[in-house]
Amino acid sequence: MKPPFGWCVILTCLLALLSGSALAQESEEDEEDCVDNEISQIFQFAEPDCGFRFMADALYWSRTHSSSSGPVIGGPETFSLGALPSNSNYVGGYRIGAAWLIDPNYEVEAVWTSFSNWTSSTSGILSRSIAFNGGQNDPLVDPTGNANFLNTGTFFRPVYDAAMDPLANPAIQNYAFLQGGATYNLYSTSTLHDFQANFKTRRSEDRRFSFGVGYRNVQLNEGTSVLISGVFGTSDLPEGGTTFNTLTNDALTAHGLTLISGAADGWTNNPGNATNLSLFWNGATTNQMNGVQATMDASLLQRGAFTLEGVARTGVFFNRMSGSVREVYAASGGDNSVYGRTFSDQRDTVSFVGNLGLNGVVRLTDHIRLRGGYEVMILTNTAQAGDQQGGITYNSLGTASYTVQGGSTVILHGARAEVEVVW
Repeated sequence: MKPPFGWCVILTCLLALLSGSALAQESEEDEEDCVDNEISQIFQFAEPDCGFRFMADALYWSRTHSSSSGPVIGGPETFSLGALPSNSNYVGGYRIGAAWLIDPNYEVEAVWTSFSNWTSSTSGILSRSIAFNGGQNDPLVDPTGNANFLNTGTFFRPVYDAAMDPLANPAIQNYAFLQGGATYNLYSTSTLHDFQANFKTRRSEDRRFSFGVGYRNVQLNEGTSVLISGVFGTSDLPEGGTTFNTLTNDALTAHGLTLISGAADGWTNNPGNATNLSLFWNGATTNQMNGVQATMDASLLQRGAFTLEGVARTGVFFNRMSGSVREVYAASGGDNSVYGRTFSDQRDTVSFVGNLGLNGVVRLTDHIRLRGGYEVMILTNTAQAGDQQGGITYNSLGTASYTVQGGSTVILHGARAEVEVVW
């Protein structure tokens, strides 16, 4: 159980105990400025004319997502970030809130919601080689004569460009590749934090609908990564000796990569001392949304102490989208050279955020209610981490630049269980 989810359960219990204590000590004398309403046979949820309300929710939600990125590698074993499950696992979150019941007609509420670490992942083994610069039909690259490959339309383009550069292969035919048996891992993570403050009308025995307006801040943070690890190989012809068994430092740095650590000598295929090579890609995004929303709470059906209620929140938001892409190419074993590049960008856009919920409410006493239900939250025009590879473009000189990618819709949905205390 995640710590925030556990804290919410503990807080729920504490609120129930606190309300029980307050009920036991309740004065029999009416206060001058705050008199309790009588329970109506029509509207069962009477509240004091003024006072306070506290809420604590345990949430259990999933996140639905997709990626529009191109292929990570091409060839018979091609895959993309779409191989990640479209629905993240359900995770525990929490929601806490408080409201000031100003008078019988109006209230002000503040609500905080938080989820952390939705994740999805997948992994596998590639039985065929990954050709860096052609040669996928050459049995020296892969015995099947049908290898996987990198090119200008896949991830890890700097390796393809470097391997195609005459600096990397100045004299004879020399294919560079990852040998068959390489492993791949895809991983994504997402967090959500949501604060809202609303001014609303109050429901009463003759008003079954509550309407309001408020400020809301939503922050959606995401990260997606790809890791491919295998043994570096070359198809240098025998008469070439070992001179051309290297993907050179000059070729790698000429195509946008920077030496991070190790020797500035590129990657070498050393017989008897294999060079392990890992290709790592990471996209990260932040959506910082601020806006005004309208709210509605409705009592749809009442039977005794039970009420079926609907909840709606909708608004237009100013969204500051920030994104980054980081690539790392790390050698170990026969070589220890590590290269990489990083891009970042941000821009402003307009997004829509809306919530729809259906809840069942049971009134235990005048001061305690239990609420359970299902809720859907929709966020439009967001930047998703898995889409950021599409933001890397090249000019006619082969120089890369990056623009943060947006336009994606995220859907969150799941169950809630709440204790509400009013006095």
